[in-house]
Amino acid sequence: MYCVLRQQGTYVSPERCALGKWVRRQQYAPRKSEKNRADLSPERIALLNAIGMQWEKPDPWQHRYELAQEYKRCHGNLDIPAKYKTADGVWLSRWEYNQKRLLQSGSGEAE
Repeated sequence: MYCVLRQQGTYVSPERCALGKWVRRQQYAPRKSEKNRADLSPERIALLNAIGMQWEKPDPWQHRYELAQEYKRCHGNLDIPAKYKTADGVWLSRWEYNQKRLLQSGSGEAE
């Protein structure tokens, strides 16, 4: 079973491979532009799909919502400590605070 291939652009493997930059280049390769010279064959696209390549940029709000769901599943509540940071570096307590603030202000616009 593979995880979704979604490395942050700054990720460097323990072997000092700039995997994050490589993943980003692969994600943008199907979009032809002057800046992008990469070309992915259908075979390479199939290989990347087989290991869970995420081609579209994820919605940051949805990602944090899913992290909050996971936190609640693991801890049974959403009493997230102020200094709690997820494995992928998200300060989840700050996001939760902002959601509460937006609800109280009545703006309805999530961030």
